[in-house]
Amino acid sequence: MVRASLWLQKTTPEQIVAVVPPEYYGDDKAGYAAALKKLRGALTRRPDDRGGRENVFEVLNAFEPSVKAAKIDLAKTFDNSFVQNALKKYK
Repeated sequence: MVRASLWLQKTTPEQIVAVVPPEYYGDDKAGYAAALKKLRGALTRRPDDRGGRENVFEVLNAFEPSVKAAKIDLAKTFDNSFVQNALKKYK
C-alpha cells in the first residue's frame, strides 16, 4: 500500500488508466480518468499523513452508531510504525 501510494503521487490519471484492467473503466477510459482527477487528493496523500486517520474516523462517525457511541482516542488506537518502516524501504 505504501509503495502504491508513492507511485500514485507521481503518475497522471492517464498513466493509471493505462495499467489498470479494463474491468475498472469498462467502455469509458476518459470517464475513469476524469474521476481519478477528482479523487486525486484522496489518492495521493502521503502514506505517513496522520490526517488520514481523522478523515476515516469522521466518515465512520457520521453514519456508524457504534462509532458515534464509542469514546475513541485515535492517538491510543492508531500506530503508524508499519508505514514509517515501509517508507524507509521505498524512498
